[in-house]
Amino acid sequence: MDNTDFAKLVRRQFSQEMADRLPQFEPQGGKGKISLSGWRSFLWTVADDLHFFIGLGVEATGASFTVEGAWNAPPDYPAGLSPTLLLNMREEDFGLAQIALRFAQHDEAGVATEMSWWHKNNVTEETLHALVADAVERIQREFLPAFANRAAKKGIRLAR
Repeated sequence: MDNTDFAKLVRRQFSQEMADRLPQFEPQGGKGKISLSGWRSFLWTVADDLHFFIGLGVEATGASFTVEGAWNAPPDYPAGLSPTLLLNMREEDFGLAQIALRFAQHDEAGVATEMSWWHKNNVTEETLHALVADAVERIQREFLPAFANRAAKKGIRLAR
């Protein structure tokens, strides 16, 4: 599978996983969507002034992808923010009107870095599906509780 095929399959499988597991997030097109090249965004409108987003970014070379979570008061993907590593979130950050979040992993030296999912040469569709499924599971396990905390700060209780 070449890098172009990888990028297309990631986008297709990610969209399908989101539809199956997190149907409250709808693909975001047109005005307000993420404006970075190679990225797709998904929107969940919780209230008129609270919108959650999932961003999927495929590296230009097509060798890896990353996932971002975000919230904003208007239904526009928050542009121009430097993402905060989820494990570095402070309690007061949940009160911010907008934020972009990234998953973190620790490198060999124990330093927290942004997490990406990489493909090795000769990746199969099954392997790719496992990478995408892992990313969506992390959204459920790590971003959804952060989103629930943000909603709670606004007096909104999200259904589990």
